[in-house]
Amino acid sequence: MSKGPGKGRKGKGPARRHPSPVQSASEEDESLQPSTSHMSTESQEILNLHTEMVMEIRGIFSHKSEEWCSICFQVKEKKYLSPLDMGDVSNMLDLCGTLRRKGVISYGEYSKLREVLVTCDVDAGKIIDDYSERIRREREGNFYCLLYSMIQS
Repeated sequence: MSKGPGKGRKGKGPARRHPSPVQSASEEDESLQPSTSHMSTESQEILNLHTEMVMEIRGIFSHKSEEWCSICFQVKEKKYLSPLDMGDVSNMLDLCGTLRRKGVISYGEYSKLREVLVTCDVDAGKIIDDYSERIRREREGNFYCLLYSMIQS
């Protein structure tokens, strides 16, 4: 005998529809996609500088080294990333990408990343400082160009 619509779940409300495995596998998580509004506010040069910095830092730390284990431990202990987030991190590229997506670092603002990395290698701090300054100068240049173009209009 049919219980009728909405019956049989003992007050739990209507059954939820879950996406099919095919659908969820083909759809990408929106948090992994770069924000188009954020991308439009950053110049290509700033994105290039960020990429160069991450690649230089990557060259310092082998993902199999004791330093890498220390970095991962510190990131988790300082709660910059959750253990679940850290499950997706296997190298410096992954770490920087995840920290950026979670808002821990941003283009030109790497203080929390620097805090962790300098405990393992002082040169990483120098690289971060250099690129942070270059990104700051690029932003200032873009600001003044924008301001100048607004004045000219």
